[in-house]
Amino acid sequence: SVTPVCLRARALRSALGYDWRDLLKLYVLVINAVAAPAPPALRVAIHVCRSQDPSWQAVASYEPIADAMFNGINLGAYLLEWDNPRAGSFEPLRHLPKGKRVVLGLVSATSATLESADDLKRRIEEAARYVPLDQLCLSPQCGFSSTVEGNELTPEQQAAKLRLVVEVAEAHVVQRLAAAQPLIAGPEVDRRVGPVAAGRRRVVVEVAPVDVDVDAAQRVHRAAKAVEVDPD
Repeated sequence: SVTPVCLRARALRSALGYDWRDLLKLYVLVINAVAAPAPPALRVAIHVCRSQDPSWQAVASYEPIADAMFNGINLGAYLLEWDNPRAGSFEPLRHLPKGKRVVLGLVSATSATLESADDLKRRIEEAARYVPLDQLCLSPQCGFSSTVEGNELTPEQQAAKLRLVVEVAEAHVVQRLAAAQPLIAGPEVDRRVGPVAAGRRRVVVEVAPVDVDVDAAQRVHRAAKAVEVDPD
């Protein structure tokens, strides 16, 4: 079925004489041109936002753009929103080539309801059916201040969601310490485990195969409990 939002977008493109396929090719060229001057040591990622405005939201799978996005855009990571059914299944991840990562935005930044850790783990395993787990990361689906008015979450609720992201990744560490590819959790920055901030900034927790031990898992646990929200 086609939602009113999709019809609105189609009508706008039609009025302007645009074909979405041509726009997609143009967007890929522009993004690559912008990212090209980045130094090799700089990891550049792109966030594909579905909009937090209920009157203007993308209600479709990533499938139509997945191949162009993952294989046409010369970036190493993609932050994608999968926090509700409007994003469709994880099947488009099958287009992701080796060497690139996808950050699964499974935790809602707009709803105060705290997600279930078990549900998040289950969805990560679902995504891992289409792409190796070491190419997946976890984060909120968008920033907590996605519009000028902000979202209806208190600083405490934001902190709880950030702790949940870290704790879910930590659970993978514990579960796989004895496996061939153990996992570690940490913000997706230069350090594996470091300070986590909210507000207009995003938090990414990496779920990647590295050599870790129980001490590493304990450090992750302490980092999770030290999360504080930056109201700015």
